[in-house]
Amino acid sequence: MKKILVPIDFSDVAMNAFKYALKIAKKMEWSVEVLHIYKFPVIDPYMPVDILNSLAKDNEEQAVAYFTNYIKNASEEVHKTLERVSVTYHLQMGFAADEITGFVKKIRADMIVMGTTGASKLKAMFLGSVAGEVMEKATCPVLVIPQDATFNGKIQKIAMPIDFDKENEYALVYMSELSKKLNAKLTCFHIDLAHKEQFTHEMKKVAQKYEKDYNIFFEVIEGTELLQEIGNYATKNEVDVLAMLTHKRSFFKELFSLNHAKQLSYQSSVPILAIQAHLFKS
Repeated sequence: MKKILVPIDFSDVAMNAFKYALKIAKKMEWSVEVLHIYKFPVIDPYMPVDILNSLAKDNEEQAVAYFTNYIKNASEEVHKTLERVSVTYHLQMGFAADEITGFVKKIRADMIVMGTTGASKLKAMFLGSVAGEVMEKATCPVLVIPQDATFNGKIQKIAMPIDFDKENEYALVYMSELSKKLNAKLTCFHIDLAHKEQFTHEMKKVAQKYEKDYNIFFEVIEGTELLQEIGNYATKNEVDVLAMLTHKRSFFKELFSLNHAKQLSYQSSVPILAIQAHLFKS
């Protein structure tokens, strides 16, 4: 059975991500692995080892207590879904991003679903949060749920900006399979910043490969500012998830350093599914 990993930190944002994960797992018939990471105690290099061990133990007991109450106080909606999904709970001590990416490898998770309070802007999501670091390093796709995202239990519209390189082809194969399992409409769009007819021809070639797929659509959109156009498209079309092929964060640093990106006003309330380019490299 495939697995979704959900990092939990007792916040409303994390609970919202947990709801997404449970609903997706129920639809896909996957299991959910919940991970809470609690911090190291303050370490004094002169402190005796037995006291350090005691502090670590107290931290763990406190984390277990918080964790139990957190799930106990979840909404009735969550408890109903819990009855239909296989859920396993894990506690680990360490630093969030490192433990998440390490645990993904350990359990061979197929997707991470996590919340972020750093997603009020697309820029913050990629550059200024634990979610950004996880998206960069994880060995599976990462679905990031912004704090303002609302979920009715269904993912019906998925949009994905694409180019025409090999990595995008692989990502499209992944998204076509995922969208079918979710019974969702997938729209792949290319932002034509150069206003060249060749991109329309390129898109037609891609579309021909999926002409038998009833739920996948393709279009080319002319624009002048890449991220703004992506954000506008997601808002205008009321998409439930925006899937993006992501590279190393150096790519985003370069992208956001451009003058036009400084004017980016897209407020992200749309969950973003990051599909790492390095997953497709041999």
